[in-house]
Amino acid sequence: MLNINSSQGLNDDEEILFYATLANSLRSAWQNRKTEGYLTRVWEHISTTLCRAVTPGDFPNTTLMSSSQYPFGKPEKKEKEDDDETSTEPHAQGSNHPLRIPDAARTLDVHNHAHGSTEGPSMSQILIDNAEMKCLDTKDSAPWGTDEARQVAGDKIPSFLFQVYATAMSAFDTNPGWEDVYTMLVIGLYYT
Repeated sequence: MLNINSSQGLNDDEEILFYATLANSLRSAWQNRKTEGYLTRVWEHISTTLCRAVTPGDFPNTTLMSSSQYPFGKPEKKEKEDDDETSTEPHAQGSNHPLRIPDAARTLDVHNHAHGSTEGPSMSQILIDNAEMKCLDTKDSAPWGTDEARQVAGDKIPSFLFQVYATAMSAFDTNPGWEDVYTMLVIGLYYT
């Protein structure tokens, strides 16, 4: 169970700081729109703030976390056999899909106390969602927020669907207990 922390919402100073940081992050992302890294900063700022606003029912043993470059599992190098034309990209253990690491993810991190266990405590992670960030390099005459920029972003969606699919398959392969994988495709400031 997740609870929204209305009592821990942003006070006036935190709200000013949140929006000032968001505005500056968006300006940096626009000025550096040929790279994804600045988009990741925007995502992390928003996602971390949202994670602070939610308390899992089993807090402090369970926390909501936001991570960049979240690994779904441990990679295993798939060896290429003599007559095998498949890739030697890292694969998840037992997977037929190359290991994919999304640009960002949010997880519930669950610390399981193992009192009296010789193995000690364990940690499990439950995926909430993940995101792939993509550049939106529109010309200066079509800044983000315009109809033209929105159209350019929409036209780019099909070219990224295979990557989103491959990332989801990698997530399922490395975490057989997961039944759903929710992915957001972020192109510039547009989320799908």
